[in-house]
Amino acid sequence: MRGLYKRYLWLLNTVNQAGSEGITFTDINRKWRAAYSLSEGEDLPKRTFRNWIEAIETEFEVLISCDNRYHYYLEDAESLEGRHANRALKWLLSMYAVQSWVQDDTELQGRIVLEEVPSGEQHLATVIAALREARELEVDYYNYWHGNTLTYRLQPCFVKLFKRRWYVVALDVAADKLKIFALDRMRACTLTDNTFAMPPLVSLSPDTYFKDAFGIIVDDTPAEDITLKFTAGQQHYVRDLPLHHSQTLIEEGEDYAVYRYHLAPTYDFLQELRSYGEKVEVLSPDGLLE
Repeated sequence: MRGLYKRYLWLLNTVNQAGSEGITFTDINRKWRAAYSLSEGEDLPKRTFRNWIEAIETEFEVLISCDNRYHYYLEDAESLEGRHANRALKWLLSMYAVQSWVQDDTELQGRIVLEEVPSGEQHLATVIAALREARELEVDYYNYWHGNTLTYRLQPCFVKLFKRRWYVVALDVAADKLKIFALDRMRACTLTDNTFAMPPLVSLSPDTYFKDAFGIIVDDTPAEDITLKFTAGQQHYVRDLPLHHSQTLIEEGEDYAVYRYHLAPTYDFLQELRSYGEKVEVLSPDGLLE
């Protein structure tokens, strides 16, 4: 993570943790000096502080304001909460917080274990650069089914992390069709000089594209209402970590819960259900797992 971005995330995380009460510059400066891996014990200049606030608004579209008590707070704290939150920013803040704890507290080193993301991460910076600059990618992509590598010219639209793999949704220029590519199957990924008109989020956004998807598969499978009954403790896990944003509680008992979903029952969703074994029962539609 680049040095300046670490500092922006530190400030954003510090103000966010203060909540609606806010935090004074004096307390921000005290916390800054304590974050020795960033500050080396030095004070935070007020001018630098103001520059970071402006940069955070530009880079993350989050406004840090100051009330009449000179307490700094997030103007739109809801942007980090709930279903419609900026999930990418929440993820960045979460990863940053863990990294900071480990760096600044030697007692924690070796006691925090993070899940490793496969090697596709090496291409992520190139894909992000293509998104930022609206430039085409040339990708050598390995096909599992045919056992060969094909070259694509892609116009990336957005990226998604799902089950430890990074994916990019991009327009395959030759086929003139949106496709999904796993970064760990890219044998080469090169940023070209060809630019393109990035489609606006109002016409093509991750939320609308994946609205009916369980995970990463988007195909011709139509969305439908699905009712599931969870037992043997699985109902608690599903309650705390919903399978899909459409999850709605229909009925609940001492040792079970019934949820309804509206989604496309694609292969990845059916595999997820099968992994629960006898802890899940499909109430409708009939024959879903047959």
